[in-house]
Amino acid sequence: MLAPVQRLALRGNAVECPVCRSTFRRFATFGHPPRRGAQCPRCGSLERHRLLWVYLMRETPIRTAPLRVLHVAPEPGIAVRLRALPNLGYLTADLDPVRADVQMDIAAIDYPDGHFDVVL
Repeated sequence: MLAPVQRLALRGNAVECPVCRSTFRRFATFGHPPRRGAQCPRCGSLERHRLLWVYLMRETPIRTAPLRVLHVAPEPGIAVRLRALPNLGYLTADLDPVRADVQMDIAAIDYPDGHFDVVL
């Protein structure tokens, strides 16, 4: 996420972030090497996060179906939006317990087979 002054410099409506629904003149440069138009100035989402969100909304029943979702290494913007969906049983997991609901190694998921309908 960019500082408020940087976000102000990018204000406009040429691009819209599907994750946070904010509009900007352009997305910010991010990465090494730098990629122009890579990062949302508001929520910090990158190209892959925005693509994942669009895919989930357009191609899956995640907005409406009662699903149990395990989100590993959750992207903050996407986690906020998924957690708000009332139809989901939503759990985040990460090796770093500060970044998620539970500390978990994806190689050793401590839930029975079939417990989750979706694993991100």
